[in-house]
Amino acid sequence: MKYDTDIPIYVQIIEKIKNDILNGTLVPSEKLPSIQEMAMMMEVNQNTVSRAYKDCESLGIIETKRGIGSFVIDNQDLISRLRTEKVTCITKAFIHDLESLGYSRAEIIELIKNSATTQAAQEVTP
Repeated sequence: MKYDTDIPIYVQIIEKIKNDILNGTLVPSEKLPSIQEMAMMMEVNQNTVSRAYKDCESLGIIETKRGIGSFVIDNQDLISRLRTEKVTCITKAFIHDLESLGYSRAEIIELIKNSATTQAAQEVTP
């Protein structure tokens, strides 16, 4: 995995786990790799993965069963809330970026409408 040097690695691992849950790569009740396995996969220190797992557990997105491993939480309400939070964050950043380029809210809405129409037309055209 390529890491952003401005963000702690454990935070980036937490975000990856969240994204994997939201996009269905990780499903409710699925067992996560062990800390050692994840550290090897992510090419980081085991302590970094351990911290990420502990923080994920504090956030309620995984649960650790002593002696068995860590599992994705089976809570659709929480997953829906995480999805809403993610969409809100992306949307706010998108709007902020376009406003910093001088676009008004009305222009942003038109850009989105036009983009959606263009994309839909491209999906229909062979």
